[in-house]
Amino acid sequence: MSGRKLFDWETFIAGMDDFCYIAHLLDRVLVGRKDDGSYRQLHEDVRDDTVLEIRVFNKVEERYAAREGDRMVMYEPLNHEEGRGNDRFYALEEGLGYSTLHVKEYLAIDEDHHAYVAKRVLYELKSKEDHRGESER
Repeated sequence: MSGRKLFDWETFIAGMDDFCYIAHLLDRVLVGRKDDGSYRQLHEDVRDDTVLEIRVFNKVEERYAAREGDRMVMYEPLNHEEGRGNDRFYALEEGLGYSTLHVKEYLAIDEDHHAYVAKRVLYELKSKEDHRGESER
């Protein structure tokens, strides 16, 4: 299991005081932040072992865990690179509580001097209220 460890919730979120998440469950998708109402539901689903895959992320890193057979495994985190990255914004479906997913794309150059996306790292979720606050600045 190179680069992967058995999933443990407390280890998975250790050191992440504030984070957003996207979790694919057996019957739905949960999208939210650690401080919102759906976090309690996420914690229950983790405890009940109904999570198929989950991403937790903030402005420092993204962590990913997924089901492999009958168990969950955690992958190596993806870290953001200070002062680098292209910002991408993706509109989310209505009803999720958040309107936009902010992603950072990091470019690299191959041996033929062509640029390519070396990694994409989830950065933050934005609600409609977040966007209103930005437009008032």
